Amino acid sequence: MELVKSAGKKTSLVSEVLYIGFNASLATGVLLLVLFGLPTLAFLLVIISKWRVFAVRPRFWWANIKANLLDLLLGLSAVTMMLQASNVVWLQVIIALLYALWLIVLKPRSDRRSILIQAGVAQFMAITALYSVSFDWPAILVVACMWLVGYISAQHAISSYEDSDVTLLSLAWGLIVAELGWLAYSWTIAYSVAPAGIFKIPSIAFIVTLLAYFAAQAYRQYAIKGKLRLNDVTIPAIFSGSIILIIIIFFNDISRG
Repeated sequence: MELVKSAGKKTSLVSEVLYIGFNASLATGVLLLVLFGLPTLAFLLVIISKWRVFAVRPRFWWANIKANLLDLLLGLSAVTMMLQASNVVWLQVIIALLYALWLIVLKPRSDRRSILIQAGVAQFMAITALYSVSFDWPAILVVACMWLVGYISAQHAISSYEDSDVTLLSLAWGLIVAELGWLAYSWTIAYSVAPAGIFKIPSIAFIVTLLAYFAAQAYRQYAIKGKLRLNDVTIPAIFSGSIILIIIIFFNDISRG
């Protein structure tokens, strides 16, 4: 019996080391491809890394695709952000490290709190990446991308609850994010985080994240109690609303994108 336990521990340790090594190599490979001016290959590497989605019977493909959409969204966003931070190697390295932390630390967690954090982080990064490249895109394309980001993020978050209306609620949140994206298309404010304004974070990413936090808190209370009272959402509403107002009122003339 001790031999079996020992063998099991060794197998688990080897699997964990291989998992960490594979994901660290993925983040490193993406960074190197970006640094060597091969962005297309960087995007392809992220997509190809999801090959296990199809390593099952075809009838499970759609379920696997939905389960991996958030990870794919974040990976593509990370590559886009690295490209926008061109010639600022230290920032590109930081983005790659954050991507590695996502893959190794945050992504494997399956508790409800971690799932909600995963959805929030991916949504924030995806919106940041989208608005860093979409300044000359047609409005309808930006709005469609925002809807997709909102839908994928909400689907991932709501899946942590036992709710039969996951698709409907995800579509609703996607619509809200799309509407905000339409407003931000004509009124985009961005904050520089690198020299010469090479890389910027749009205010809409913060606003959507704060609204998502409020929505998550409200939905959590509803899921637990079966109803929603004003007292349950007062603090999240004040917190989110106050910061959004501060962003709109006091930071509306900084580094316009």
